[in-house]
Amino acid sequence: MKKSMKGFSVVIAVGMVLCLSGYAFAQGGPSLIIVANDESYKASENWIEFLRNESVPFKQTKPAEFEKYKNEKFIAILGGPGESGGVGEIVKQVLTKEEQEFVSKPGSSRMYLKENTFAPGQKILVFAGADREAAGKARVSNRSKWIDYLNAWFNIDISSAGLTAY
Repeated sequence: MKKSMKGFSVVIAVGMVLCLSGYAFAQGGPSLIIVANDESYKASENWIEFLRNESVPFKQTKPAEFEKYKNEKFIAILGGPGESGGVGEIVKQVLTKEEQEFVSKPGSSRMYLKENTFAPGQKILVFAGADREAAGKARVSNRSKWIDYLNAWFNIDISSAGLTAY
């Protein structure tokens, strides 16, 4: 009888730890820091709404505030090296010279996942292109990849089935 009570106590203790960690996550766990200028946020309204509807924890910030967030675990940057409002300067800190040159060519776009750029364990998604439209194309054409990343990073279950404009 003593053995079963001890096992039961361990199960209860583990359950409490799991509940408390879930609570801690909901109260202030990691968020996706989204960095963009006003025009890129406006062009990405559908994507932002999608993230909200799927319960992805995120915070929108402008390039001028990036220094406060540059060591956060998960970051998404909307725009390429030529993007205005300070976004391009941030992208230049994240992408290699070759990557910058590639996405600066007219019509070019690509999504990059960069790791450990400003902090250990950090993941940065860069949706880059030669212009705002191309950067948006990088997001749309790579949706299954970034959905997989978000699912893993935030322990959620977003399905890519039926997605069109994100």
